[in-house]
Amino acid sequence: TGAWALAAEEHSHVDAVSSAIAEPEVAVHAEALTLDLNGAAICTAAFATEDEDTLGVLTSNNQLHLIDLAGTGTITITLDESNTTGCDHLRLTTGPEAFMVADRDAGLVYLVDSHDGRPYHIHSRLRDDSIRTLENMVFMHAVDASHDHDHVH
Repeated sequence: TGAWALAAEEHSHVDAVSSAIAEPEVAVHAEALTLDLNGAAICTAAFATEDEDTLGVLTSNNQLHLIDLAGTGTITITLDESNTTGCDHLRLTTGPEAFMVADRDAGLVYLVDSHDGRPYHIHSRLRDDSIRTLENMVFMHAVDASHDHDHVH
């Protein structure tokens, strides 16, 4: 149906599920979300590290759905240069108001971000054949640092 539930502790960087098990007094709530998957599977999901209201959901049809839990809607971004279906070739990691998606089959990393009042969009693409052997990735950034968006493309 595309309907699923997300358990989360509001405005916390702690894993809500494990906290609820370890500390029963921690408040945990669940919200019902509906995402039209059009027959695709959910590969993975993660929150942006400084934009706690935006959940990125990566699907097997090469789309990144950015769900705003504050209620302003969902933005769907098609990974326009990816054409293999399935989840095995896709990896997702998050940063401040940003998501990175690696497509191992295409040898491509997409940087999807939001800045200067613009909604989430594909900011840049990185091509490198070594991405084809990528198993995992981490998006590292300095906390509370200003973010320069004049990247080299």
